[in-house]
Amino acid sequence: MASPHKLATSKLEQVILRSIRKADKTFSLFKPGDRVIVGCSGGADSFTLIRLLGAPQVPWHKYVEIIPIYVAGGEPGENERIKSIREFSARTGIDILITHREIYPLAFSEKNPFSPCFTCSRLRRKALFEETERLGANKVALAHHRDDIIETLFLNIFFGREISTMLPNQPLFNGKYHIIRPLAFVSESYLKEYAKRHAFPITPYRCPFADQSKRKFIKELLLDLERRFPGTKNNIFLALFHPKQDYLLGKFRKSFQRTPNPESNP
Repeated sequence: MASPHKLATSKLEQVILRSIRKADKTFSLFKPGDRVIVGCSGGADSFTLIRLLGAPQVPWHKYVEIIPIYVAGGEPGENERIKSIREFSARTGIDILITHREIYPLAFSEKNPFSPCFTCSRLRRKALFEETERLGANKVALAHHRDDIIETLFLNIFFGREISTMLPNQPLFNGKYHIIRPLAFVSESYLKEYAKRHAFPITPYRCPFADQSKRKFIKELLLDLERRFPGTKNNIFLALFHPKQDYLLGKFRKSFQRTPNPESNP
């Protein structure tokens, strides 16, 4: 695939839209009558998703309602981010609802038994589903892209002791709601370049854990692999579509759990 920096702006948009349409066709993301909440973070990925999901070039734009929402969690400097979101709305004509929750104080409370990142993510997701129910929507679209899916695979292997990743179409609550990821086939570099070309008013996220997170470690590891062996990330992504169950050990799980670990201390 050509570097996004070498593509004309119109061609860059076509490539991203084609990938979104492919994701819809592959994973059945949109159906007539869907009301879709789109999570807005104020970053390049979500701004690009919000702009393109309702574009005339997508086949569902006439029969699917798109409702972008930003969850304000009380983080430092959030007013600046909200200002950027309102600027984006004014420039594109796309309204973004802003709902306020007490997330940051709870996530970083000394009484919180979990990591701030886990709590923040969980509470933001909860807020989105509360808005989904309030507005009578049935799907939540998140701006996770191909790189996020690859990174999650390695996060779960390294730190979760399982082989899994994000699903582009994930049913929840017995199918009452679905989380969809229309950017599943889009590389992060394309989204960053698109946002740059359109001068989206992006405000840097000021999470105090941003530079020491496990995801950042995995991202840098994969970038190093890609520099050393170009095409590695694409190979990893394609491997997700070619699992060889006969060469994995899942069928021995129960027997393994009953067997003492030879590497554990006596």
